[in-house]
Amino acid sequence: MRKRFLALTLALGLCLGLAAPAGAFDMGYSGGTQILSSGNSNTMFIKTDGTLWGMGSYTLLGASSGNLQTPFGTFQSTPLKVLDGVASVSAGQDHIAVIKTDGTLWSWGNSHEGQVGSGVVWGHDVGLDYQTRVSVPTKIMDGVSAVSCGDAHTAAVKTDGTLWVWGSGEFGQLGNGKNGSAASDDSVYQGTPIKIMDHVKAVSCGGEHTAAITTDGSLWMWGDNSSGQLGNGGGANAPQPYDSSVISCQTLPVEVIQGTIVECNTAYGDAAGGVRDNTDSHWKLMEEHGWTRYFDVDIMDAEGPDVVWPIPGGKVLKENHLGKNIENYDSMLVLAHFKGHPMGGYGGALKQLAIGCASRGGKALIHSAGATDDRYKTWEQHASPVQFPEAMADAAHSVVEHFKGRIAFINVMKNLSVDCDCCAVAEDPCMKDIGILASLDPVAIDQACIDLVMQSDDPGKEHFMERVNSRNGIHTIEAAAELGTGSREYELIEL
Repeated sequence: MRKRFLALTLALGLCLGLAAPAGAFDMGYSGGTQILSSGNSNTMFIKTDGTLWGMGSYTLLGASSGNLQTPFGTFQSTPLKVLDGVASVSAGQDHIAVIKTDGTLWSWGNSHEGQVGSGVVWGHDVGLDYQTRVSVPTKIMDGVSAVSCGDAHTAAVKTDGTLWVWGSGEFGQLGNGKNGSAASDDSVYQGTPIKIMDHVKAVSCGGEHTAAITTDGSLWMWGDNSSGQLGNGGGANAPQPYDSSVISCQTLPVEVIQGTIVECNTAYGDAAGGVRDNTDSHWKLMEEHGWTRYFDVDIMDAEGPDVVWPIPGGKVLKENHLGKNIENYDSMLVLAHFKGHPMGGYGGALKQLAIGCASRGGKALIHSAGATDDRYKTWEQHASPVQFPEAMADAAHSVVEHFKGRIAFINVMKNLSVDCDCCAVAEDPCMKDIGILASLDPVAIDQACIDLVMQSDDPGKEHFMERVNSRNGIHTIEAAAELGTGSREYELIEL
């Protein structure tokens, strides 16, 4: 099976904060009929005749009393019949939701945070003594095919594929863009169902997070991420650098990409020094930096032969040599640290496509404008300041054409130095951070980054642009646009 992947950023040192989730874990619910479910203090099950039975906290059984008196309260210690005609059940911490055989959804239990979905919810304006327990099964909605309860929230999929949620959103688990402390803002509680997604076929609620699978097979996650449960590489114990205030809570559904970080060997360096020009030392370096511990990683040219892609109409190159494993993947997300570069003038999406995907021999061909694939001879036959950016544009074009319609780009304008992250000793940043850009067009995103630098009032921009212009860096953008890789015209939308 061909797989999705995330393209490696321009240097290993930059990428320790890159989220590259592996496969999702089974949360115990596939979206079909669920006949057994346990909550915080009760267990519910459906018999073959469609009757719902439960034991534990009597208040969750629709009963007025239990058969077991303890110093901790009254409980039902033997199975008690609760409802007829039930097809599926889910138990939250202190509430229950069931789908009856006619497709109607019913719920009851503690609704302090609105998790029952009947409109009963605590609010600051009504006081703490407000009765928020729904003691009997109450009809919530029609046409439901799947339901799942979290600690204090509920999610249901209707037969038309729409996903509806209600209850507590303190950790973003409702996916409606809200989170926060209910102690100061009770609007994070949602007492009735709200629609948040279409084309959903399965849903599962964790304690304070939610997962959904859409009809195209993609997995979407949102809510609390303090333990890394969203699969995005974050969490309270994530490898540094990590900003818990940003990653520990996701308030909107985000697709989990089951991707692989990819890289190719470099054309420069000495293998005896343990750098990236040799597969063995390259793997060693990635292990030392934690890459192989936290992510799936592929050195695409670790084993030859290279794959060769033709470049019809190329300005300098007629073919691009890439790590052969690139053909194992069906889509690409290119994450680049936008900054200056001692040879290319600047490094962004286009350079990442060209140099990042090229094999060691392919890099030599780009640097020599097609004269040699020998990584030692290429430095003796290096391309001119016109041919080198054109060769990068040619190589980048071939990658975009291969993944056409299945490729996206993110440029991070942070730590804006005139040097690349690959430099042994890079110059300190000369400009303040500008932001993060995303686009489906590599030409537009690089042009926008250059424009933002030039439009900046930061005095360091003169030094930055001197590096870009002295290496004819903008010609890479010009050449790529002439090849039809993308457009230099764009609309910048600030979020």
